[in-house]
Amino acid sequence: MKFSELFHTIQGEGQLIGVPSVFFRTSYCNLRCVWCDTPYTSWEPEDRDITVAESVAAITRYGCKHVVITGGEPFIQPEPLTELCHELDKRGHHITIETNATLFAEVAAHLISMSPKLRNSNPPEDNHFFKRHERERICPEVIRKFLDAYPCQVKFVVDTPEDLTEIQTLQTEIGIPAETSC
Repeated sequence: MKFSELFHTIQGEGQLIGVPSVFFRTSYCNLRCVWCDTPYTSWEPEDRDITVAESVAAITRYGCKHVVITGGEPFIQPEPLTELCHELDKRGHHITIETNATLFAEVAAHLISMSPKLRNSNPPEDNHFFKRHERERICPEVIRKFLDAYPCQVKFVVDTPEDLTEIQTLQTEIGIPAETSC
């Protein structure tokens, strides 16, 4: 599995804010958000190889039951992600997966934290990633699959008041329950 970093911290957002957590950050992302705060996982991926067994050992060393698998985009590596979640679940870990909700795989997870990307995430139009990013940033069918299969929270990055209109439109068109948004 390609990963970027592993660290222990306090969950700083969403339903589990304040919960001690181990963050396992995967490498690679299929989107190129202009304001990405982890460009070392997307724009210029820095990655290391780690086996699932090594990942589980490193995570369990912290003695913390809540694990957040983030990225990059974790679902870009579906096979090792599925195996990692299975192994962590067997050991009694609570697993949250943070995703841009453009890719889907069935995994052992207790919370899916979706962050569909609004127009404010688009790279500049003259950037070679623009067209792909704009085309792939919202996948209604994937969002619906997650909502149907898992407990979910939905987080949007809001930059301007116009973003709120886009969020309301997405909630209505896709069927995102307002109570899942944070």
